[in-house]
Amino acid sequence: MESDRAQLLSICHKLILRRNTGYDFGSYQAGFLEMADARKYEEIVLVNDSVYGPFYDLKAIFDEFARRNADIWSITDSYEHEYHLQSYFLVFKPSAWQHPLIQQFWKRLWHVKNKKAAVHLYEIGLSRLAKRARLRLEAWCDCAQVNEAVLKKAGDQLSSPSSGSMPLSEIEKRRLTQLLDVGLGRPCNITHYYWDYLIREHGCPYLKVELLRYNPARVLNVSFYRDVLNSSYPHDLISEHLRRSGR
Repeated sequence: MESDRAQLLSICHKLILRRNTGYDFGSYQAGFLEMADARKYEEIVLVNDSVYGPFYDLKAIFDEFARRNADIWSITDSYEHEYHLQSYFLVFKPSAWQHPLIQQFWKRLWHVKNKKAAVHLYEIGLSRLAKRARLRLEAWCDCAQVNEAVLKKAGDQLSSPSSGSMPLSEIEKRRLTQLLDVGLGRPCNITHYYWDYLIREHGCPYLKVELLRYNPARVLNVSFYRDVLNSSYPHDLISEHLRRSGR
């Protein structure tokens, strides 16, 4: 609608209307091709709509990475299939964005019609290419550190269930057992399996829409997401979106 277009243009430099092809990397590429001179930007941030949030002020995260040497950083990373930064939130420093291999990646990207192909070719492929270019990759919530912390806490809670102020409920015991099973197994998508630990204890500012809408990994306790989120966040936005999207 024209009113929506006017409202968006009041807060955006440019609005691109296009067919939604190529998944998030197709849209990222469209933005890249529209930038007249990317060299003038201190950082380029790519964000898609697959998450709810932010639940925390992002300034602290940006301030922290301003002190680090990362060329590309994300909120979360993963060793699932192969190490990569998860692409729902990616930040490029000039050292990365202006690198010839990264420039070629965006110019030569072609739109695939399969989500798994998009993940392997572009989400994983971008990190693979960045490592080949000797660029430094980092994540706010480092999956290896998160996995280690979750395993330790889950193990401690199950071995000493009466150490807290309240005994563990059956759902809590099952959840902790699930965490141990996952953490000791093959690499997983931490934004699904460890969603509550990420938000509560690791400062993750986002929650995946797919987790609440479909919960493909059958993670226990997802229904209690309101108890985990920052109390200042308007939870009704999530409920209303899930209703509109058919959940």
